Amino acid sequence: MNWIPDDQRKCPRVQVRNDGVIKSLSLMVLPGTSKNPTIAPPERWMKLETTINDKLTREQLLSLAYYDTLTKLPNRTLFFDRLQQSILRAERSNTLLAILFLDLDDFKAVNDSFGHDFGDLLLCEVAKRAQNTVRSGDTIARFGGDEFVVILEDIQSVATAAKMAKRLITTLSDPISINHHQMYISVSIGISTYPSDGGIAKNLLKKADIAMYKAKESGKNQFKYYEKYTNENQARSLKLMSDLSHALEYNELFLVYQPQYSLESKQFTGAEVLIRWQHPDLGLISPAEFIPLAEMNGMINPITERIFMEVSNKFKQLEQHGHSAFTLSVNISPRMLFESEFIPTLSFLLDNYYLPSEKLRLEITENTFIKNMSELVDKLQQLKDFGLHLEIDDYGTGFTSLNYLINLPIDTLKIDRCFITDIDKIPKNRAIVSAMITIAHHLEMQIIAEGAETESEKSVLEELECDTIQGYYYSKPLPFDALLLVNSPLSG
Repeated sequence: MNWIPDDQRKCPRVQVRNDGVIKSLSLMVLPGTSKNPTIAPPERWMKLETTINDKLTREQLLSLAYYDTLTKLPNRTLFFDRLQQSILRAERSNTLLAILFLDLDDFKAVNDSFGHDFGDLLLCEVAKRAQNTVRSGDTIARFGGDEFVVILEDIQSVATAAKMAKRLITTLSDPISINHHQMYISVSIGISTYPSDGGIAKNLLKKADIAMYKAKESGKNQFKYYEKYTNENQARSLKLMSDLSHALEYNELFLVYQPQYSLESKQFTGAEVLIRWQHPDLGLISPAEFIPLAEMNGMINPITERIFMEVSNKFKQLEQHGHSAFTLSVNISPRMLFESEFIPTLSFLLDNYYLPSEKLRLEITENTFIKNMSELVDKLQQLKDFGLHLEIDDYGTGFTSLNYLINLPIDTLKIDRCFITDIDKIPKNRAIVSAMITIAHHLEMQIIAEGAETESEKSVLEELECDTIQGYYYSKPLPFDALLLVNSPLSG
């Protein structure tokens, strides 16, 4: 027997007898929550095996071994073979070549909203368009999921690679019609070049991959060249992304609580739940750094579920200490909010854990409203049907129109700290905050001002009839035991 070589994580392994009969097919696949093998250890992979007795032609066997079964493009194995040959030709002829690493933006949302069959049709159309865009002698391969890679040989300069990247971005941005749906997609592209980025195939690919992530971090729907500093930053990001898969298991993530002070009742009435990561090697990691990575690798879902479970215990402890009306606010990732599993998962948590809906508040950042407004309204209404209190976080930093504000089922606006800082010294800040408070109150919404740090800032907010203040003037984020101690009326 002989084995057709392949990557067992991404492609089928085909065992063939000498007479050309396929003995068996086996495929190693990851759970649907992630395409990153560091997230699901090998023992969780599912192994699919079947035995086929039909004799296939050599061409069919080669197709199974070297071509993607969905798009019919070259797979990883054939790509690396061609890349090695391309590098050798470039070395002999002293010419340049480029690697373009393409990743569709937010493709997971397509599968979540329309199903995997629909997503497969979209991938086939993307493959067709990309193949028609590159030159006839170029190689474009599918690496699995929504990743594609292009080899550009014999280019005149790196500008040629940039020109091709722009063409691909433009081509793929045109609407795609599938099953009577008009789909608009975008793509992020990373570029590495030979010989400036090295002459080893796997390293060239890795550097193009790193540049692609930089393009995503910079706003998506664009391309980036590989640069050394990008590698240093991306190396840290890749390490954190990998380590996140163990952070929950090893209890490296922990919660702190920033109290919220009511200017009307003169006491702490609630707190925002904030997550922190004590990395064993890198120390304390800011959520601003690791939350976007958790959204990218799918860890945001189990992390958020763990937060809800811990908050359930905290509600019980608050009641035991006589704080039965105390509220806790949990931030919801925009990506998680739009996933089809979010509402059923939250329903399960509300049914099986002590999460009183009248005291549990969900915070959603204003930038969530930039797209998918109709779907967002539906999601928020489902949350309201659970009896939950909804808050717009970072209000004033996004682009929410007053029309949407009227129609959204929102209970509270949290004014971003950029308007609160120096509100006592900057008349424009004071005027904007005054208008926000007036509008919110006329719409029967509450206001929380974030980031108040001085007595004079607090005094202005009190004069403007702000409802609640959250900031260092009253308290920094605290461990839960300390929160219980400060939860008492103050003189103001």
